[in-house]
Formats: sequence, C-alpha cells, structure tokens
Amino acid sequence: MTISTDWVGPSHLFERPWIPPEFLTNVEALTARLDQRADTLARLASKRRDFRSYGLLPDQDEAFDQLWRLRSELVVADKLLDVDVEVTIGRDSPDLECRLGDRRFGVEITTRYPVTIEHALRTRLAAICSSGQGCVVFLRRQQPLVFTIHDNARRAAVEQVVAAVVDSTAPVVSLNLAETGFTAEIVRGAAITSEHHVVVENDMPLHDADYWPTLAHEIITSVRDKAAKTYSMDSVLALDITRLGWTGQWPITVEATSAFDTVLDNYQAEWGPLKGVVLFRSWMWDQTDPAANTVQLFTFRGGDMARMVAALLCVTVSAA
Repeated sequence: MTISTDWVGPSHLFERPWIPPEFLTNVEALTARLDQRADTLARLASKRRDFRSYGLLPDQDEAFDQLWRLRSELVVADKLLDVDVEVTIGRDSPDLECRLGDRRFGVEITTRYPVTIEHALRTRLAAICSSGQGCVVFLRRQQPLVFTIHDNARRAAVEQVVAAVVDSTAPVVSLNLAETGFTAEIVRGAAITSEHHVVVENDMPLHDADYWPTLAHEIITSVRDKAAKTYSMDSVLALDITRLGWTGQWPITVEATSAFDTVLDNYQAEWGPLKGVVLFRSWMWDQTDPAANTVQLFTFRGGDMARMVAALLCVTVSAA
C-alpha cells in the first residue's frame, strides 16, 4: 500500500503496529479524493501537517483518537463537497466554514471514543504474547454500566491482568476489576492470533435496558468541550459516534435514537454558542466500491441550521 508522503510524512509513521491496516487503506482513499479537490478545499495543507503531528504522538491512545477525529473532519468535508457546498478549512473554529447559495454556516467536527480497557489490554497483551500462544481474557461487564474509565484506574486494571498472565500458572484466573466495571477471566493455552487476546462478553445492547441511556450520556463530554469554544460564525456540532459502544455496528433503532435525543434535550442549555448537534456514523471506505463510502445520520437536535446540516449529510451521491 502506497500512501502519499505529502499526507503522512516519514514512511515509518504508518509502520506503527497499533494503527489498523484498514484505517490506513481508508485514509489513503479519502486523502486521494481530497487531493483532487485541493483547489476547492482551502487550507488543506494545514490538515496534512496535523496528520503528521498526530501520528507521531507518543501516547498511542491519544494519537489514534486524534487521527480518527481528523479522519471524521475530512469525511464530513468530502461529503459536503459532494453535494456542492463550498468548504474552507477554518483557521480556528469552526473546523469547516461553509457556504450553500447565499447561506454561510460553520461545522465543528469531533468524535467520541472513550479509551476502553479492552483496547488498552489488547495492545499490552499483543506485546507480551506471541501469535498462537498465551491466553484469552474474557471481560464481563458488571452493573451499573461504566463506559468512561479514569486513566489511572484503566492502567491499574491492565497491569493487574498482565501480572496475572505473566506470573500465574493456573489454567484459569478470575479477577474483579471493580473500578472499570468489569470482571476478567484469564484462560490459558488458547491458539489465537496476538490481536485477539481479549473477548468482551454480554456487552450487546439487547442484554440491558440501561445500555443506550447510559451510553448516550457519553456524548456530553464532547458537547461541553465544543460549547466552550468561540466560533467565527454560527455553527453546528457534527459528532461522529461510530466508535462509541455499539452505535457503529448496531442497527439504528427507536430505543437508541430516543436515548440520545433525550440526553441532547436535557443538556440543550449547555450547547453554548452551538446552533445544534448532529450525530452521525461513518465506516471505513472501500476503494473498490465508492458507493459504499457512506455517512449515515444517527439523529440531530437544533433549529434550521442543524436540520440543514443533517439533511446534507444524508444526501446519497451516485458513484461516478
């Protein structure tokens, strides 16, 4: 796979094993499309610089979170360009300065992805257990549901599991990771690839009526963060929730959207200068099937501007 060095800088940047190959393929497809539109997408070079700097951050979780946030921003820019919106990359806030006909509006973009214990644990176990050896860690979610885990609690839980993997000779070890909301069962001797050492059980929405209401509250952190900013024009927040729990994989249901709508309605006073919030999800693009390169509206709240941005993200564009 060849990725433009204009975008990623030194080639070793994308040899870092914690960056999934499908993410790289997706970025290659997306940036190739945007490079063809550089004359209509002002200040694209600034995003090239951001991409290089984010990928070199020493903290893997922070680096991947920033890379994914930038990907979400570029996905929205590409989508708006598809429907003939004039788009300029903002110097500060909003991320995108847009014009449609005689109407100017801004779109601030972010993604919500709480750093989970399963992600951190997979990374650590992949480093100490070779392929075809080691163990499987079964994580079982406790009650009440916990989605955001303090960094120190997450690190302590990961090290507790790693210590049991390294030091214990028992075929099965059970741990209570109370602060993370999980119990862990370590089963030795499984022949698996190094990327699949962690299995999360009983973690699907159908297992708990509180799943969606609890998960929906996770977006408030992002809304508050963006509400604290100053915007150069009236702007809407577009929040990518693809990586938030099961929102990226689960069919869009009334139960799910109602939970997010309720949270947005209850916290509308905390939107600050934002004129609305649009929740969307997106998937890794397939270069061989441009028609599959989709952005899907999850739900939205707000006035006419939020309704307009939501409608623009919903437009289906035929592949050339």
